Amino acid sequence: MPVSVSAKDHFDSAIIRTKHFMVLYKLLRDTRERDVRNSWASKFNASMGWGPKEKTVRIDGSEHNSILLLRESLNIKRRNFQSDYVNELLRGAIVFGISALDKYLHDIIVENSMNILAKKEEDIPKLIKELSIPIITTKKALEKIKKDPKSRVGFILKKELQLILHQKYIFQGTKNIENAACMIGIKGFWKSIEDNYNPKKDIKEIKLLLDEATRRRHQIVHEADLVRKTKAKSISLRPISENKVNEYLDCIKSFVEAFQVIVNDEFE
Repeated sequence: MPVSVSAKDHFDSAIIRTKHFMVLYKLLRDTRERDVRNSWASKFNASMGWGPKEKTVRIDGSEHNSILLLRESLNIKRRNFQSDYVNELLRGAIVFGISALDKYLHDIIVENSMNILAKKEEDIPKLIKELSIPIITTKKALEKIKKDPKSRVGFILKKELQLILHQKYIFQGTKNIENAACMIGIKGFWKSIEDNYNPKKDIKEIKLLLDEATRRRHQIVHEADLVRKTKAKSISLRPISENKVNEYLDCIKSFVEAFQVIVNDEFE
């Protein structure tokens, strides 16, 4: 019987896709300082079968690892591959990164829900106790047990729990992340994160990065990353940098790795 895809598997898949944005950013951000030389362009046009007078737009990616060549007739200029344009890839990476974290925390609760409910009633986390399961779901579970007393109704309950969690909870930012930890029943959560975080980092810095990345995600998603103004004479975007985005993504990945260790210890 094949092993089910885990919450961590889903996260790993999502965070890899997030890194694709960063790779594309490096490949497409133009670092060339001047236009193509006419002598080079003439030889290139001849090799491509393009007209000898047709100009070529050349984009040199970061660290000279890529070259993109375009016909001028496409009306795509070099400025389209400079920072203001390709920075949208950085914004996409932040959004994807926070989404990967959010999904992981939803999934890890559902994944361990039967272990949580197997505890004594007084030990079941308060936030789990407060969740309301629709009566029709209870009816379906009871009907299944009536047909076969040995049947397992966990799938029905997990599916409903998954729906409720996605409707009522967002696990973005440290306060909401704490709710996810509480639902699983993790005590001393942030201390445990700090102990298991790799490479070692102070918990204040970890929390600061998680909240900062979440805030930037909200600014991008809800405000198109435009600077707030009450009376604007111009349109301006919030600044963003490759190094800072990589810092956010590394923090998210290390946080989830640490969280997974804690969950494994809790339910091993």
